[in-house]
Amino acid sequence: MTDLAARPAGRANAREPLLWGALAVALSPALLDLLQHWTGEPWARPFLLVAALGLLAAWRDERHTPPRPLGYLLVAAGVALVLIAAGGGMTRLGRPGLPLAIVGMALVVGRPVLPIALLSCWAVPPPKALLAALPPGLETALGWAAIGVTRAFEGTASFGKEGLVLDGATLRLDAPDGGVPLALMLAGLGWWSRARLGGTVRDSLRAALRLAPWGLAAQALVLCLAFAMLAAGAAGGARALLDHAAWAVLAFALLAGAKQVARSAGSPSFRSALGTRQ
Repeated sequence: MTDLAARPAGRANAREPLLWGALAVALSPALLDLLQHWTGEPWARPFLLVAALGLLAAWRDERHTPPRPLGYLLVAAGVALVLIAAGGGMTRLGRPGLPLAIVGMALVVGRPVLPIALLSCWAVPPPKALLAALPPGLETALGWAAIGVTRAFEGTASFGKEGLVLDGATLRLDAPDGGVPLALMLAGLGWWSRARLGGTVRDSLRAALRLAPWGLAAQALVLCLAFAMLAAGAAGGARALLDHAAWAVLAFALLAGAKQVARSAGSPSFRSALGTRQ
């Protein structure tokens, strides 16, 4: 009896690329909207990184599973959500339909396996309105701490309409600066780190939950550095640190560390995920 889970990708049904291509066309309104969101909002770019890693893992993974009829329902629901939102002029509301349809198609064709397919959930950043509706986060708590320290040294500090003001320099603070995007990025990297090595959904979830809290700790450190730069008068550099440098440096360090661990352990799976065959 053939083991479908171990069937080589080259023997996959020839209709597989046609199905994925048709799905991409159907989802194109939301895909284009998401691309604009990734490029236009710096805080959303970590989600692009996880999405790219998930796509690469899906491309390289050779496992197959038996087709599941539930996938058709998920594909229909995801495509319907995207098209209805686009037709109503609210394309961004259709973004959740993307991972729904992608997971569904993975179940239909049997590839990629579910743990890797679920990485598509990290492609869609949470709505900024949702982040703003959360209780005040690290950016507010540490901002007040920075104000207290500044005033203790006889400086001028306050929260103004434009943001945090320290000694006349102003730093705009947004809801994403509270650390949620960074925590979600680390959760996605944790999930990817297990899924790409053959981990189950449960294994991947555990890895995601272990890594996510470190995102908040990293964000706290980044905010402290940004406030120190603001106090030194480098408001532009402080904003650039929050927007661009922090998540990129952290992701690079984690990926480099994961690669080194894999090499030390002699694991071929990581190299396969990056496109290097034995």
